[in-house]
Amino acid sequence: MAFRAGFIGNGEIMQVLFLPALEKIEEVEPVALYGRNIPRLKDSQHKFSIPHLHQDWRDLLAKHRLNMAVIAVPTKFNFDIACEALSRNLHLVLEKPAVLNAAQGEQLLSLARAKGCHVVINMTLRFLPIIQAAKELIKNNIGNNIVKAEIEYSITRPWQEWYQDKDLAGGGVTMCIGTHAVDLMSYLLDKKIAEINITSPDRITGSEVEGNATLEVIFADHFTAKCETTWDAPAFLAHAVFQGEKNRVEVFLSESQHNQVLLNGTPYYTTLELWSEALDNNALSHLTDLLNQKVAAMSGLDDHMDMLRPLLAGYERFRKDKSGELR
Repeated sequence: MAFRAGFIGNGEIMQVLFLPALEKIEEVEPVALYGRNIPRLKDSQHKFSIPHLHQDWRDLLAKHRLNMAVIAVPTKFNFDIACEALSRNLHLVLEKPAVLNAAQGEQLLSLARAKGCHVVINMTLRFLPIIQAAKELIKNNIGNNIVKAEIEYSITRPWQEWYQDKDLAGGGVTMCIGTHAVDLMSYLLDKKIAEINITSPDRITGSEVEGNATLEVIFADHFTAKCETTWDAPAFLAHAVFQGEKNRVEVFLSESQHNQVLLNGTPYYTTLELWSEALDNNALSHLTDLLNQKVAAMSGLDDHMDMLRPLLAGYERFRKDKSGELR
C-alpha cells in the first residue's frame, strides 16, 4: 500500500533527512510540499519528484487526499499545523520539540487519541542501529545496577537561525539539542523522568537564549544523570558514559568515522555511515512500519511528552531565575 504524504516545511531537516529518505521508503508517495522560498521549492520538486507545491500549508492539507503529513517547521508553528492535520485524520511525523508548552502537548495528545492517529516525533537518535545496540548492551550488562550516567552533546551553532530565536524555538541550546540528550538518556536507561534542573554560564536578557547548558535529569526512581550541551563546538560530537557496578558502556557519535559503542573499552558496535543509516532508519520510515503493523511505537507523542513536560518546567524555572545575571 502506498501512503500519500504531504511535506510541510522545506528547511534543512527536510532537505537532508526526510526528502532524501523517500528514495529508500518505497511505500511513501510524495504528493505535495509546502515552503515559502519559491526557487528552493522548485528545486525540491525537481530533485525529489513532488507533483504539487504550496506556499500555504492550509491549502496543502485541504486540496489533497493524504494519509500522512511530515511537519518540519519552527516549533512555534507545530501546534496549529499538527491540529489541522490531525483533524483531517492524518498520521504525523513531527519535528522536535513538538510544542512550546505542556498545554499544547496535552491538546495534541487528546486529539491524536480521539482520531486514532500515530504521531511520531523526530528524535533522530532513537532510530539508529548504533543506539539500538547500545540500549541492548546497557540492558544486558548494567540493568538496574547503574551508578553514573553522563552525556556530552555538542554541535556547531545551528545552521538555521530560528533555533536562536526564543519565540520561534522555545529556547536555546536546551530546546535545540538538550531535547536529544535528555531523550537519549531516558531511552537508553528505560527510565521515566521526574524532574529536570538547568544551569548555564550564559548571560540571558529579554529574548536572548543560552548557548551552553547543563541539565540535571532526576528520574522517578531518584537516580540522577547529567547532560552537558553546547552549540559552541567545532563539530557535532556526542559522548555518553553509563557506569554500572561492574560494567561500563560508552557511546561515541560524531561527524567523522568514529561512531562506536564500547563495553568495558572493547568495541561492540561500529559504523562508518551514521547519516546513511539515518536515511534508512528515521521517523518517516518508522511511521510507515507502524502503519504496516511491523513494529511497536518507538518515539510517539506520549513518550515525547513524558520527556518534554519536565524539560519545559525546568526551562521555565531556569529563565525566571536567570534575570540577566551570570549564575
